[in-house]
Amino acid sequence: MNIVRDCPAARSLPSRRHFALARLISLLRFRTKDSGAPMTFDRLALTIDRDQDAVEIYTVAAWFFVTAAWYVAVLLPLRIAFAVPVSIVITPIILELPTYITGAVLVPLWNVVAGTKIENNQKLNSVTLMTLMAVASSYFGAMASPARYVAWFFFAVLVVNATAWVLMASLQGQVREMERRCGP
Repeated sequence: MNIVRDCPAARSLPSRRHFALARLISLLRFRTKDSGAPMTFDRLALTIDRDQDAVEIYTVAAWFFVTAAWYVAVLLPLRIAFAVPVSIVITPIILELPTYITGAVLVPLWNVVAGTKIENNQKLNSVTLMTLMAVASSYFGAMASPARYVAWFFFAVLVVNATAWVLMASLQGQVREMERRCGP
C-alpha cells in the first residue's frame, strides 16, 4: 500500500477505486479538477488502496442487495405489498449462504486438493456472489415479469463496467503519470 503526502489531488486518483467504472469517472474528474489548488490544512496523508471510496462500495452493495431482494420478492408466493418487506428481511440470509459455503466448504476443499492455502477469500466470495447473481439475472431476464427489467439493468451495468475496464486499460499510462505527479 502506498501513501501520498500533501497532495489533495490524490483524493481523485483512479487507483483509489475498486471498480472500473468508478476508476473511469475518477479519471475524468481528476482531469477536470484543478489539481494545483492550494491545501487549506497543514498536513495530508492518503492511502492509495483499491477500497478507499465508501460511496462506490456502498453504491454497489446497495445495488446488489436491491437486485437480490427484488428477485426474492418475485419468487415469494405473496402479494407484492407483503413480498417486498419479507424479501428485505430474508435476502441478507440468502446472500450470506453462498459466502458461508465458500468459506466453510470450498476454501478448505481447495486447500486440500490444490495443496496451497487460501488465507483471504474475499476475491473468491466476490466471484461466487457475482456468478450466482449473473445466473439469477439470466433466469429472471428470460421471465415475463417486471423482474426482467432489473435483470437487464444488472447486465447493462456489467457491460458498462467491462467497457470502462477496456478504456482504463488503454489509459493506464495516463493513470501512472497522475500517480507519479502525486508522488506515492
